[in-house]
Amino acid sequence: MTTHARNPTGPFLDEASSAIIADAEAALSAHRADEHGGDDHAGDIIGEIHSLASLRLQLDEHICCIVTEAREARHSWHDIAEALGVTTTHARRRYNTDTEPSSSTNDEVTN
Repeated sequence: MTTHARNPTGPFLDEASSAIIADAEAALSAHRADEHGGDDHAGDIIGEIHSLASLRLQLDEHICCIVTEAREARHSWHDIAEALGVTTTHARRRYNTDTEPSSSTNDEVTN
């Protein structure tokens, strides 16, 4: 298997990620229904939306943490942006922290 096949440029949709999201949504809906004595929206479309939106928020938070770790490990904004499927400028604006120097000495390419 080539490196590209294991680590393709940019995010993509596939059956594996779809199945994982479906399982996570079902598990979160069931957990919240148990927590709230079954009064939650478990099993209905509003409950699914709520669970998926909660998962998206959690993923966004996790991505922020991982991007910070990548920058601390001296990965370039170009490489991070490529992995996220966005432009370098977008990645830098979205994930740059105040504690990071504003120079782009670790970036070979900027958009």
